[in-house]
Amino acid sequence: MSTDEVIATTTTKELKPSRFLIPTLFLTRLAIDIDRWSIFALLPAVRQVFFVPEASIGLIVAAQAIPSLIAPALGGVSDIKGRKFMLTTGLIILVISMVTIAIAPNFSILLVARFVVGLASIIVIPNLIAYLGDKVIYSKRGRAVSAVQASWPVAAILGTPFMAFILKNLGWSWPFLLLATIASLALIVIQFTMPTNALIGENTARTWITQVRHVVQSPAMWTFMVVALMAASAVNATFTFYSIWLVNTFHLNIVQVGWTSSVSGLGSLVGILIAGVVSDRVGKKNTMVIGFSLATLCLASISWLSTIVYLPLLIAFLFAAAYDMAFVGYLAFLPELLPDSRGLATSLGTSMLALGSIIGSMSAGLLWPVGGFSLVSMASSLMLFISAILVHKYVDENPKHS
Repeated sequence: MSTDEVIATTTTKELKPSRFLIPTLFLTRLAIDIDRWSIFALLPAVRQVFFVPEASIGLIVAAQAIPSLIAPALGGVSDIKGRKFMLTTGLIILVISMVTIAIAPNFSILLVARFVVGLASIIVIPNLIAYLGDKVIYSKRGRAVSAVQASWPVAAILGTPFMAFILKNLGWSWPFLLLATIASLALIVIQFTMPTNALIGENTARTWITQVRHVVQSPAMWTFMVVALMAASAVNATFTFYSIWLVNTFHLNIVQVGWTSSVSGLGSLVGILIAGVVSDRVGKKNTMVIGFSLATLCLASISWLSTIVYLPLLIAFLFAAAYDMAFVGYLAFLPELLPDSRGLATSLGTSMLALGSIIGSMSAGLLWPVGGFSLVSMASSLMLFISAILVHKYVDENPKHS
């Protein structure tokens, strides 16, 4: 069945969204995104607080990434138990894990807590997207996804510096107690604003066998999984060595490198805002194709424009804007691929993004010694180009759907 047919035959009853919907989901996502960004900035403090060698610090990132691989096993649960049940469960787990990190007596407990944070993330984020698919009609979903997704660059631009400030002035525990407070607030708001039964669709798949059959029979779902894998591999391969390349090429210090991250964060925000305006007008598919194509051009040229530092920074800004524009189109379209199994669809999509992140970082480590950043960026641009072709050729979008 083509995506046209899937969209045209969707029988999900769209309910009028609460005016608290977007602010609530934004707040929920913000707690996770601030943690995702700030953990990298706070890694040096881990060595000082827990007295561990630098080689062990990378285990923190790995511990949080592992649960992403089991996301599909949990994704179908929300199609059976409901989005509110899963979001409530995920946020409770997140609050407990953040408090545990704040009071962790040793590095081993910290690793376990970071694993649990990853578990909370794979429960919460796919269900946020699935719930938007339930509550916001397709013709307006790009704007809604854009508003929630804006938490990512906001967390990078404002959240991370604020967390670092709190750590420096108040100590290790307080940044994570703050995140636990934000997550607790989101949990409370969800209890009062989200209906108990989030299974709005009359034909929602209620058995694992039915859900698996939906995935197997959907070429568009397979296409989206491949695209997610390749696109995430491309962006993570690039940024694994981007900062190192800047330091080696332009002799930047750590503070200047930090500002380059802010440039990418601003580009991400611009791309998300643009997608919120155009994706509902030109279509989610076209938004993805345009975004991936522009991102391809940026990566193909970034290592060749290294005469002055401002040129690669400009390209990094444009790349972040293009990629996140495509990503909003991806997230807005994703729940519609399996309208009767949206929880499973969004979990599969986010799981492939996580797996792509791991593959991208590992492949960059293999390419860097061979051809440096030029080879890494060219290989990444090729993956994005293939992603654009796959979306253009194998994904159908019904322009009449509303």
